[in-house]
Amino acid sequence: MGIKNQLVPADAVLAMVNARLEAVTTQYRYAQSQDRKIDAEAMAETKWQLAEFKMNFLEFLLAQAGEAAHK
Repeated sequence: MGIKNQLVPADAVLAMVNARLEAVTTQYRYAQSQDRKIDAEAMAETKWQLAEFKMNFLEFLLAQAGEAAHK
């Protein structure tokens, strides 16, 4: 699978995650303002999962940087 072998810069991945977080935040605010509780709850969960992914990705990058520094 060629897609697994592609190198993507970490800053590009973080930019994509941040853009998606911003879009989900906007959708969450609209859902809240229109009193669509189920949609707002779904957007809140999505935000939480994206934030968790971002933290895990950053921890992965820090671990890689630490390993590279010790070589």
